[in-house]
Amino acid sequence: MHKTYIKLLSTLTIIILLIFISACVKGSNPKVLRIGVSGQMPPYSYYDEKNNKLVGFDIDIANE
Repeated sequence: MHKTYIKLLSTLTIIILLIFISACVKGSNPKVLRIGVSGQMPPYSYYDEKNNKLVGFDIDIANE
């Protein structure tokens, strides 16, 4: 039981540190929100070859 708590605490600590490190990247603009999509899940996000850009529901929500 004690080992389980230590593993859980270690995992949570690592996650929190990674969040802080990613938020403090040098040169990043704090007013820019970056969103990652795969572009392979229509209708949520997919690549439109006619316009050469990503389109879909996720893209529309991100732009709003």
